[in-house]
Amino acid sequence: VLGLVQNQRKGLYAWAGLANGALVFDEIHAYDDRLFGCLLRFLRDLPGIPALLMTASLPTARKAALERLCRERHGQDLAIIPGPKDLEALPRYRFVSAADPWPLVNETLAKGGKVLWVSNTVDRCLATADRAIEAGHVPLIYHSRFRYVDRVKRHAAVIEAFDPEKTPGACLAVTTQVAEMSLDLSADLLVTDVAPVSALIQRLGRLNRRSTPANPQPIKSALIVEVEQPLPYDECELTEARAWLAKLADRDCCQRDLVAAWTPQIQPVAEIPSAWFDGGFETEPKEVRKASPGITVLRSEDVPAVRTDASQAVAMVIPMPPPLKRSGWLTWKRLEHVPIAPPDSIDYHPLRGARWVK
Repeated sequence: VLGLVQNQRKGLYAWAGLANGALVFDEIHAYDDRLFGCLLRFLRDLPGIPALLMTASLPTARKAALERLCRERHGQDLAIIPGPKDLEALPRYRFVSAADPWPLVNETLAKGGKVLWVSNTVDRCLATADRAIEAGHVPLIYHSRFRYVDRVKRHAAVIEAFDPEKTPGACLAVTTQVAEMSLDLSADLLVTDVAPVSALIQRLGRLNRRSTPANPQPIKSALIVEVEQPLPYDECELTEARAWLAKLADRDCCQRDLVAAWTPQIQPVAEIPSAWFDGGFETEPKEVRKASPGITVLRSEDVPAVRTDASQAVAMVIPMPPPLKRSGWLTWKRLEHVPIAPPDSIDYHPLRGARWVK
């Protein structure tokens, strides 16, 4: 939808439908600065399209930008729909620090509990899975570097494993940021790398998720793991997260506590130039999101299936970090505009995902 703002073809082609629709923008706290800037331009320049903005926690500066836009463009205050107070005030979590998370993980699994472990990078995720296997566990691995056809199966497998009716007993899912959104499960223990506050709040949404005022569940633990490198985040984001965690230490927490303890640094939020609104006769598309290194590739082993049925290209591609420069991936052959990785350049397993062969 926001691609429309920057002349991207899918947005332009869908314009007639968008103009006659009502739009829901979910998880807007997770938008990077450029994407949020596109959202502001969309709302300001297309004020006749009804829009619902959804968020678990919105930094003060972004909320202020939306309030200012509403007053200037619509002449009224931003309408805020509050959440149910009794649900927001229900104690759910307790943060735990431990140099070694495995004793608590092993204890939870031994009692038949369900453990969700979220790492900040795929490499850390796979290293955790290997450690779990060494300890005699059978972890479910879920991250972004799967063929789409396999990722759908991984997603379904994790959801089913955490469903006590379909899969009673213990389970361990080892994941990355893919667990932050659209993963409807409730863990008995959350182990997570330290991450930006907004990401941690999202991850906490998978912990003790089924507790309600009518049927409150016991407090569940969230165990924070320190990281040596901040990637893919900035060190300042992790510093802010550590300060936030310090305010919540050694006490039971509800959703309201998570937001109240977050006093993010005030950063200016600005609308950005739009290739569609400002570009006149310009037709070249511009970026909607902050650039991040990565390419989408097709394994040479999957080429025959795609040649037989071109619609399989979407199911077979894999999002990957850029390979080493010496690989010359820009010169690789392409199929359906997707680079074809050379034979044996990707180590792939449908249950573990993909890695470049070193």
